[in-house]
Amino acid sequence: MPQNNWLIRNSQIVTPLRTISDGFVKVENGRIAAIGQGEARAPNGFEVYNAEGRLLSPGLIDLHVHGGGGADTLDGTSEALHTIALANAHMGTTSILPTLISASERRMMEALGTIARTAEGPRKGAVILGAHLEGPFINAQKRGVHPAEYIQDPSVEIFHQFLKAAGKWLKILTLAPEMPQALEVVKGSIAAGVIPSAGHTAATYLQMMAGFDAGICYAAHAFNAMSGFESREPGAVGALLASPQIWTEVIADGLHVHPASVDIFLRAHGTERALLVTDAVRPTGTNMKAFKMGDIEAEVRNGGSFTKQGRLCGSILTMNVAVKNLTRWTKLPIQEILRMGTSNPARALGLEETKGSIGVGKDADLVVFDENFKPTLVLVEGNRAL
Repeated sequence: MPQNNWLIRNSQIVTPLRTISDGFVKVENGRIAAIGQGEARAPNGFEVYNAEGRLLSPGLIDLHVHGGGGADTLDGTSEALHTIALANAHMGTTSILPTLISASERRMMEALGTIARTAEGPRKGAVILGAHLEGPFINAQKRGVHPAEYIQDPSVEIFHQFLKAAGKWLKILTLAPEMPQALEVVKGSIAAGVIPSAGHTAATYLQMMAGFDAGICYAAHAFNAMSGFESREPGAVGALLASPQIWTEVIADGLHVHPASVDIFLRAHGTERALLVTDAVRPTGTNMKAFKMGDIEAEVRNGGSFTKQGRLCGSILTMNVAVKNLTRWTKLPIQEILRMGTSNPARALGLEETKGSIGVGKDADLVVFDENFKPTLVLVEGNRAL
């Protein structure tokens, strides 16, 4: 029986515009072949799945994830990346962008090379879409848990070394736009087809807006590790509120950003270019309590991930829980919430023709969620991951 031929029936299908009750989706050779309503017959050799009226969603896409399942991207091995990809798939995330924090240049380049090789190899769990380089061109004042010794001023030469290591698989570069030569690196990033992102920044409102004018079109984890909104200085947060055209990440775990702040931000910025991300680290999806993120010693407690000094150190959030949280924190319809974790990230990376929504001809990245947003079926390009 072909593993990637399916008939999923009796589901509530979430499309970009509406929800189809009593819907079915037929998958052939890993792609969506038909969408409809009511009864449908499965051809010989198809696996049939009765969703029992549950929600059928596009697979979730996480553009900012450091680890999971006991592994970290800085481990620098394909085995670690496959572990992260499998852990994500089990929670309904079908595509990921493994993300690197600041480390030595050698370690970062080796990890980028591993991501590139693994992305080109056989699938195991979620699809690896490429790499998100978060640092080292950030502002030490807003470094969060990035080790101070590895932070450096932006450099076009070093950026090209990173690019050489990752090739076409470097997708996002997060830097602080106010740093010396940052906007030169932004120009080089755009020329290379890499999305320039603002993050870990102490930029003023005007410096952020100058970054947007130079081509920055993305922002890492709104509110976190960036200058806040003040009465006489709107800061980076104010620049984002004034710029709905910027793709903007939000970590909806209730620890990084207050639920009311998430709701207010989405009302002001809009959801058209908002992105749910996890910033998840090594213990996500496991029972681990103590761990390392690069050279940083950290622990899991009180529902989050913290350094020994009590600083937030990534999260143990999963994308399905982020979706669930927004159903409680906002009055947004489920279609709009899911778009922030499916079609929006696909559009941000230019992958909307194949991923991010349920449509004929698209990759069969599909998830059936129960009433608590726990996956009961996960397909990655038609292959069952859960």
